[in-house]
Amino acid sequence: MAPTVIALCLPIVYYFVLPLMFLYPTVFLSNQFLSRDKLLRYYLKSYRQRAALYPTVLELLSAKAGRIQNKEDSDSIRTVLDRLQSEKSVTVQQALQARNAFLAYRFGNLSRQHLKYLCNLCSLRTMFMPGFLLRRKLTKNMALIQAMDHSILKEGVSTLDHLEVEKLCYERGLNVVHSDKRELEAWLSLWLELSAKTTDDDRSFIAHSVVLLAMGHPSCQRLLDIPSQTTPAGEELKKD
Repeated sequence: MAPTVIALCLPIVYYFVLPLMFLYPTVFLSNQFLSRDKLLRYYLKSYRQRAALYPTVLELLSAKAGRIQNKEDSDSIRTVLDRLQSEKSVTVQQALQARNAFLAYRFGNLSRQHLKYLCNLCSLRTMFMPGFLLRRKLTKNMALIQAMDHSILKEGVSTLDHLEVEKLCYERGLNVVHSDKRELEAWLSLWLELSAKTTDDDRSFIAHSVVLLAMGHPSCQRLLDIPSQTTPAGEELKKD
C-alpha cells in the first residue's frame, strides 16, 4: 500500500494514469462512474470471454473425475459434467450432490492454468501471478462471496434494486444482458440456496459453481442470439 501512495504523490504518474483511465474505464473505474451503455457493453464482453472458457474448464474437471475414489462422488460429478456438456442446465440439488467431489479439486490440488481460468471466470485479474497468489486471490474472493451471500439471505433478495441484483448475478457468473429483474432475482435465489449449504471447505465448489449454475441457464443460450456489435444500451431498466 505504501509504495502505491508514494507513487501517486509523484506528479508525473498522472500523465500516465489519466490517459489509461480514459482508454480503459472498465479497468480503472468502479461501476458507478460508468454509463449504462458502457457497463452493459462491459458485461457482454466479459461474459463472452467467460463462456469461451467453459469447455476447457469442463475438460479439466472431467480429466480428474476418474481419480475420485468415492464412487458416489465420482458418479455425481460425472452426471453434472455430462449434463453441461450436453448443454443442459444443472439444478441446485444436482450441483449440491456433487459438492463433496470438489474436495478433490481444492485450490491446492489445481494447476496454475486451472486456477487462472477460475480467476478469469470470476473476472479476477491475474497478470503474471504464480500459482500460490492465484490460490490466495481465489480463496479470498470466494470467502467474500460467501459472506455477502450470508448477508443477502438475512436482508432478502427483494430489498435489492435492479442494478444491485444485476451486479451480484454478474459477479457470480450469470449473463445479465437482456435479463429482467425477475429472472435475475430467481437465479440469485437459487445461487443463495446453494451457497447457504457451503462451508469454508467448499471454496473450490463455489468457484466452479460459476460454471455449474450459469452455463445451462437460458441467459447463456441467449448470448448466442446477441450479435457482437449489439448495443445493449437500448435495454430499459425493469422497475418491477
